[in-house]
Amino acid sequence: MKTHARFLALLALVCGLTLARGQVTLELKHPPETTHAVATEITVQQTLTLAGMAIDTKSVQSRLTQSSAGKRENDGSLRIRDEVKKLNARISLPGGIQVEFDSANPNTKAPMPELEPLLDVMRATLKASTTRVYDKDGALKEVESDRRAFEGLDPKVKPDLSPAKAKRDVEQIARILPDKAMNKGDTWVRKEAMDLGGGQMMRFQMEYEYKGAVRREGRELDVIEAKATSVDYELDANSPLPLKLKNSELKVAGSKTKLLFDRELGVFLEIESSVRITGDMTFEVAGNELPGKLDLTISTKSALQTAPSKTP
Repeated sequence: MKTHARFLALLALVCGLTLARGQVTLELKHPPETTHAVATEITVQQTLTLAGMAIDTKSVQSRLTQSSAGKRENDGSLRIRDEVKKLNARISLPGGIQVEFDSANPNTKAPMPELEPLLDVMRATLKASTTRVYDKDGALKEVESDRRAFEGLDPKVKPDLSPAKAKRDVEQIARILPDKAMNKGDTWVRKEAMDLGGGQMMRFQMEYEYKGAVRREGRELDVIEAKATSVDYELDANSPLPLKLKNSELKVAGSKTKLLFDRELGVFLEIESSVRITGDMTFEVAGNELPGKLDLTISTKSALQTAPSKTP
């Protein structure tokens, strides 16, 4: 009887060890005195129908962002500077109007003066930078923004560069990862926000699942998949847009996200996502209701271009 009990105890111990080995902990790493670059492409395709009239727009924006970590300070803190090194955009507007921007030729004019403020924002983006400040334990303390390049821009297109928003955006990326060790099939939920500019905000509930590890070119990579399960649209009462939001009934018509994470480097190697949002909206213009319908698809592709390496 005692032998049987010892056998069961040993079996339970072995099973526990096996389970522990199957668990993984995913954590972003910020090695000092290193530089890496990430390429991102965002495609936004929208049909907004107002009072029976369909308004189609599309934009494709690609950028290369370089992140450079300095030396650790005496208190252990670390500063990482983020700069956009390349930026290209193609915007299709109603009436067949095409707006293009290429950071190789940033001073190329818009097809009409009214659209020049859009290009001014992109020109300013190339001159600006943000700096993430982490404490000795790797927790984000603050995000500093160099806003000088954006001074004097049209408030209708000027992005929100507040330190609070910048910090929230950085923390949101870090919070994609689970806050505990994972086994294959484990899930977790996150609330995420997407700033659309002009006081517009999309808020999503995301469901993530750890799909296990795969091998690529001799490296073990962790696979995470996700989907948006709900969405809410907000329009700030102080928005520069010439309308107010009365109500919206939006839903997620389709969603898929896949992430590849390099546990050893502590970085996302690839992120690919797409979400389609549809539904009814009611705006108010000059005291009059304006019914509308939205069909919006946002697709994002992000890939590590150069792995963290010692800064020259």
